[in-house]
Amino acid sequence: GMARERRIIRQETLAEMLRPQNAAVPLDLDFRTGLGWVLSGVDIKKAGTVAHHSGMTLHHRSWLIILPDHKLGVAVLANSATAQGVVSRVAATALKLALEAKTGIKQPERRAPTPSAGALSPGALEDYAGLYATMAGVVPVTVKGDQLSAAIMGRELRLTPF
Repeated sequence: GMARERRIIRQETLAEMLRPQNAAVPLDLDFRTGLGWVLSGVDIKKAGTVAHHSGMTLHHRSWLIILPDHKLGVAVLANSATAQGVVSRVAATALKLALEAKTGIKQPERRAPTPSAGALSPGALEDYAGLYATMAGVVPVTVKGDQLSAAIMGRELRLTPF
């Protein structure tokens, strides 16, 4: 809320912007939004509040991500209509590295999950089949042979128990 010793935004206003505004909405699941900020979807350990906002036109993509508790932020811009995945990965990685450089807080190494030893029983497969509310819309999960399949954003994904 400060720039060159001058208050730009009152502390109370800033706190309200970063407070989840939809915490009491059950159908939003774990998706949280503040005022002008998305407060979920990015996992940075031991960083406190993580807030982000993306932008786009027909020809560019952008992403701003901040850690207000550490007074850190990164903005990444690209002159490409297909760069959103790269823009978000670069911004999140740069912010994690900045957090480590400033505070010594290092993120745990990502390890690929190990598939479970056994397949699900036919009854368990049927229990998981159904419609799921996700950030990408309603996703149907169906049984295909001895496994589960999800149709999401025009693609079919095989689901593996972990």
